This record gives sequence, C-alpha cells and structure tokens, in this order.
Amino acid sequence: KHSKRDQVDIIWLVATFVVSGLGLYFLNDLVGTLPANFLTFILAGVLIALGVLVPGLSPSNLLLILSFFSPMLSGFKSLDLIGTFLPITIGGILAILAFSKAMDFALTHHHSRVYHFIIGIVLSSTILI
Repeated sequence: KHSKRDQVDIIWLVATFVVSGLGLYFLNDLVGTLPANFLTFILAGVLIALGVLVPGLSPSNLLLILSFFSPMLSGFKSLDLIGTFLPITIGGILAILAFSKAMDFALTHHHSRVYHFIIGIVLSSTILI
C-alpha cells in the first residue's frame, strides 16, 4: 500500500536536493579527485547496483560527477578483467546483498518519502552535470 504525499515528503525532497547537491558540488574540494583504481571501481560497482535497486536513480550521473565514467569505459573497452570488471562486479554484489532487503523494506513502509528522496538526488546530480 502506497502512502500519500504530505509536507514531510516535500521537506525530504528539498533537503535531499540541497544536501546532495552541495555534497556533490563540493565533492572534489572535500576528497579531491579520486583515482581510477581497484577500490574506486568497487565504489563504481556499488553505484551501478544502487541504480538497479533504487528506481529512478541514475548511476551514470554519479559516475560522471565522480570522474569514474571515462576510466570505467576505457577498462571495458580494453577488456581489463582484473582492474575493471572484477572490482565493479564485487561492488555490485556487495551492494545487492547489503541493500536489496533494506530497499524493499523502505519502499514497502515509506514509499512516498523514498521516492521524494530519490527525486532530490536525481535532480541535484542532473543539474551538476
């Protein structure tokens, strides 16, 4: 059963938009440019899996903002099994194991707030591209 929209949902949307927008905008200042390596490709795998688990979330936007998209595509193009495919697969499997039940619970019990949260992230990441 889906919950109806209320003022708290709008607050979730605006707060998520502002916080994620500021976080993504200042990400390079906060952590610097992340190198394309095994660990960061695990993170890329997590983001890709979240795009599968979270309806409407676009991992490609986040990968572009984090500057992972081009190195990841280069790794795919060169068929880099150990440096690209393996860590992305590991990250994807870990994310699916960790978040699938949580996402199911959240969508079942807090449907409207979850979607407003997702819309806030999608809007802010799209604007920043």
